[in-house]
Amino acid sequence: MLKEIVKAVLEKTPYRIVRDRGANRFQAIDAALNNMRDRGYQPRVVIDGGAHLGLFSFETKKIFPAAAFHLVEPQPSCIEPLRALCAKEGFVLHDCALSDRVGQLGMSLADGPNTGVHVEISRNDAVSLLREM
Repeated sequence: MLKEIVKAVLEKTPYRIVRDRGANRFQAIDAALNNMRDRGYQPRVVIDGGAHLGLFSFETKKIFPAAAFHLVEPQPSCIEPLRALCAKEGFVLHDCALSDRVGQLGMSLADGPNTGVHVEISRNDAVSLLREM
């Protein structure tokens, strides 16, 4: 009886209770995308801003196979692996950074692909920003 009362109260709110499935932050993305699909969401385009090595797009394509994928990544060390992935999966690669303006942007860069790359205003070695499409 308590369960029915709680359900009735929750139906009048924007909240819902779900069981903890022990998902980490990456598994939670998969669960969230599956939930969106199960509710009828079907994106036509997926933009993976900061694509790194393309894992998000690769996994998301399994859930939304009809979507067009655009991967945006400024790290030079990620470009070749992304080109190979894009050729294999039919993704579009934009080897630049996302910004609200056209130009150049200084970034900290590692020798290999790195998730810790960030903007550094004082750097002289710059990467291109995304151009208007």
